[in-house]
Amino acid sequence: MAAYVHSMRSYLGTGVKFALNCYGGNASRERLEVYIHEEGVSDLVLFISVLPGAKILFWKKLLTPSCLAAYDVLWLLDSDLLFDLDHFPLYRFLSIGMKTKAAIFQPTVYATIYQELRPVHTADRTVAQAVCIVEIMTPFIRSDMWKEIHRQGLVYIDDTILYNSSWGIDNWWCDFAANLQLVSRNSNTTVGRIPPACLVIKDTQIVHSNSRSMPREDQAGVDSRLASVKPWVEHSNKTNVSGQCERLDDLLRQRQQRLFYFDEKTMTRIELGSASHAQHKKIVGKEVPRGWKKNAAQIYNRNRHQDLKAVERLNAKWKDKVLIGNGSTWEFLQLLKKVIDPTDNSLLHTNQWSHVLQVYTAMKADNITSPKALSLALIHDFGKLLVLFGEDDANIMCSTIVLKHGELGRGLDSTITTWNHDEFGFQKLRRYLPPDMAWVIRYHSLSPLLKGELHQFLTPEELTWFPLLRLLWKYDHMSKRSMYTPLVDLQEVHAILSKFLPEKICF
Repeated sequence: MAAYVHSMRSYLGTGVKFALNCYGGNASRERLEVYIHEEGVSDLVLFISVLPGAKILFWKKLLTPSCLAAYDVLWLLDSDLLFDLDHFPLYRFLSIGMKTKAAIFQPTVYATIYQELRPVHTADRTVAQAVCIVEIMTPFIRSDMWKEIHRQGLVYIDDTILYNSSWGIDNWWCDFAANLQLVSRNSNTTVGRIPPACLVIKDTQIVHSNSRSMPREDQAGVDSRLASVKPWVEHSNKTNVSGQCERLDDLLRQRQQRLFYFDEKTMTRIELGSASHAQHKKIVGKEVPRGWKKNAAQIYNRNRHQDLKAVERLNAKWKDKVLIGNGSTWEFLQLLKKVIDPTDNSLLHTNQWSHVLQVYTAMKADNITSPKALSLALIHDFGKLLVLFGEDDANIMCSTIVLKHGELGRGLDSTITTWNHDEFGFQKLRRYLPPDMAWVIRYHSLSPLLKGELHQFLTPEELTWFPLLRLLWKYDHMSKRSMYTPLVDLQEVHAILSKFLPEKICF
């Protein structure tokens, strides 16, 4: 532990303070005080505790926003990390992490357990990599982000769930950080690149020794870093850790679905899950961030400058391009959780997976049982995944307009429209779907068609498909609710999708 403190102090100054908690074994508070005194760091310790249970319970109880108000950053560190200067380049790690302005970052952790949670290693030249998971053993978190993680996450989880739970939250807080960053960006008039929410500094590695830091009573005087014990195996044999983690993960997901709007004047909060549709519309109307509409207007303005050459260029760029390859249809759809439509003033920062589930459940609530309609509810915005591969929002998110009319009665194929997610989704799914469903995906954002202005261009067959398009359009627009993810029967969703899509598709 002395290596932690003296190394940090030499680089960050005397403003560094440590909060220590021993949550395993049978250590007493008195033994912990003796331990830090012998290490010569007692003057730098903010507080110590012996709080039984896993580390997450300690975070909830003691690392509160009020306790940490005077500090800029929080670093959550397991004490069985080899942290001395011979093993870990502290200064380089901090330099890279702070320059990126990532909300949460960590070094690459070298260990022998939970390999499936490790970030995918890229080429050696990669200095840092944006990831969807930052592990709980060594995350470096900015204080404003920790405040929200604590306020909107930890405080709503029952202590009995956190007790003896050591995993789960690391699968959640990167998504949470990404959503918060997007909200912050859209409420700010400054336009710029969003920093990564979570980052692994591949250029710096730290060793997790998987050993006990505090010696047991019968190991007094033995350096625990050299004592080859297996605390995780011992702990797992005593408690149903996997069951606790599943419950924790479920609660975190539910909590993520139950965020609140705050009225700045009255500082009262309204839980959207209990608000009527009319109340929700009223709330959303008041809470659209100041910069959101301006940013949406700028995106639409760029989109409306698309011309025939731009459409031809985008078609050539993306039509036959394989982005990932063959993969699970379900996993590709799950990527919609990472997609936000910055032009949608109703959904705001609600992800597109939540949106398609809203459309699906709205249809179900009105007793619509058509497998085609329900499947389209789930896959109609599949093309928005293109935003994850670097294309401009203006070429993906906006509604569709006609650039050049075709011949009467010859079908919409002869009409040229602006290029967006409709066309990209159509190109990716057309080989798997019946013609009417593929057609609906291709034109579900074409406003003039929905207004009846293009019927003269449709073929007789397309006219029979139009009611399905109109049905999707109705629920696509009327079901939108910000910060709401409905609960669905996933087995039922899988069954409906399997009627039209294979288990694996090429993307």
